[in-house]
Order: sequence, then structure tokens, then C-alpha cells
Amino acid sequence: MLFRNLTLFRLDHGFADALNAELLHTRLADHPARSCGSLELEAAGFAPPLGREGMELVHSSNGCLLVALQTDQKLLPPAVIGQELEERVAMMEQSEDRSIGRRERNRLKEQIIDELLPRAFSKRRACFGLFDPRNRRLAVDSATPREVERLTGQLRHALGTLPIVPATTAESPAGILTGWLASPEKLPSDFSFDGDCELENEGIVRCRHQDLTGAEIRAHLDAGKRVRKLGLVWEDRISFLLDEHFVFRRIKFHEFIDEELERMDLDDAAALFDAEFTIMAGELQRLLGRLTELFGGEA
Repeated sequence: MLFRNLTLFRLDHGFADALNAELLHTRLADHPARSCGSLELEAAGFAPPLGREGMELVHSSNGCLLVALQTDQKLLPPAVIGQELEERVAMMEQSEDRSIGRRERNRLKEQIIDELLPRAFSKRRACFGLFDPRNRRLAVDSATPREVERLTGQLRHALGTLPIVPATTAESPAGILTGWLASPEKLPSDFSFDGDCELENEGIVRCRHQDLTGAEIRAHLDAGKRVRKLGLVWEDRISFLLDEHFVFRRIKFHEFIDEELERMDLDDAAALFDAEFTIMAGELQRLLGRLTELFGGEA
């Protein structure tokens, strides 16, 4: 179970100090995952992070608490609704010899959705949240604002409160990243470029698998463009795309995790999950601490 994205929040001191696995489990148990009702487009609730083999709604390891929001969503493509709507409108206009207005079209659309929902297939997915009370962090495994808001909103509803603010640093990530790209010799020795970047200034330039120290990138920077996203590799262990808002995308843990798990020789799925989560959480703690330091500390 490895995170692929990170949206970070800072926890309130008092909330972080009081947070524990037992409290979380008790509150989340009142909001369990469930399937959509026949006339529901979406249903969300908390499920064991371990999946079907798990029982606990909170997975705890080395001071970190992992939760999983499970969302059940009906698959009702807009194209299908639109096609059915146009066919019905055409039939009504022909049989009744009149035009169908916007309000009536909207009522027809709602009626079609109500008719199709009970027969629609459902898609189930999970979004993970990692509480790190010791470092006052909440990390969400998503870079999509809507999905992040869904998880934090459900947590707030279940807990009664969720005093968090977006994680920010004293110095602008965009400024630091642009400085590294403009002067590669300033890039800290434990980091390297990963070949991907996104630059912006009166237009956006996206580069993939490119030499970021080349003349073309230099020309864009000289023209006043600044970094929006920059691909980095840390200690040859983790690669990621970091954006101007300190949001991480396309996180990839290199082979060291597989090598460590092989040495542990774990056959039990729960033990393997716990070991992988523990390693991942420890690596993320180190990476986030290092980047926060390089960006001038917390704002």
C-alpha cells in the first residue's frame, strides 16, 4: 500500500495531541462504507485500510494512523443520459407537434436519471488519509481537490471537527524550484532532476523526459517563466513531481522497498501490509522534513 500522491495539511496542536487509534476507530465506526442505494449516485464511508481481510478502521504503526474512505459511485455516463433525452424530446415534439422548452427538458433529464440509476453499475474506490500526530500532519493520497475535500469533509463529519490548514512553507516552493532549475549547481546533493517540469508565464510549457539543464529550458527561464511543477528524485529512493502549492504527484518508491520486504520474508497479507506501510510512512516523514527545511521551515 504505497501513496502515489500527497496533499498535505497541518493539524492543530491540541487536536494532534488528543488523536489516537481508539478515538479514530470509535468515531469512524459510526460512518461505515456502504453501497449506493437504488436512487443514489454516490455513497461514502470508512472501510478497513487493509481491505476485505481487515477489521480495524484505523491501521496504526510507529505513531502514524491510516484511514480509508471508500466511495461507491454509480456509472451513469452523460452521453447515455443525453442520448436518451434527445430521443424522448424528439418523440414528444413529433407526437405533440410542439417544441420542448428548457424547463421541461430538465424535468425529463431528472426522470431519465431516476429510471436509469437502479440499473447502473457501481464503481468502488478508496482514498487514504495518513495522520502523523507527532509531526502534526495529515497526508491525503490524492492531488485532486474534489477527492481531497471528500475525504476531509467525511472526516470532519465523523469526528465532529477537523482543525487543519493547508501545509505551507516559509519560502515559496515555486521560487525555490525555479532557482534550482535556473542554477542546477544549487540543487542539494541528495536530490536530482527527474526530467519532467512545467513552466508558466503567459503560457504553459510542459517537458517530459528531457534534460532540464539544457539550453531550451534555460531560454524559457530567461524569458521569465517560473516553475509550476518539477520532477525530482530524492536519495535515489523516491521520485515525484512537486508543484508550486507543495502538492506531490506521481510518487514512485524505488526498488528498496521490495528489497526490504523480501528480506523480511513475510507471507501473511496483514504483516506485509503493515511492513510496507511502516516503511512508506518513515520515508515520507524523512522526505517531508527535508523539503520543509530546504523551503525555510513551516510558514
